[in-house]
Amino acid sequence: MNIAILEDESIHIYRLTEIISSLLKDLVVSSYDLKTFKDPQALLAELFIPSNQNIYFLDLELQGDQQQGLKVGQQIRDYDS
Repeated sequence: MNIAILEDESIHIYRLTEIISSLLKDLVVSSYDLKTFKDPQALLAELFIPSNQNIYFLDLELQGDQQQGLKVGQQIRDYDS
């Protein structure tokens, strides 16, 4: 399982990482790759190989753009349905 978090605020990255890790531990999922990104372009440059095992958590408002997360989501979907 591959998990990516796109969030521009460090506290939210920390909280999401803790919650996801705890849930996966409770579900006895031991094999996963969790990556965090503050910059949309960095995430897009490191997209996972397309798979139904990929999960992306996207902040909708990034760097003052209220639609940035949706735009990134569309680019991800174009690559990895």
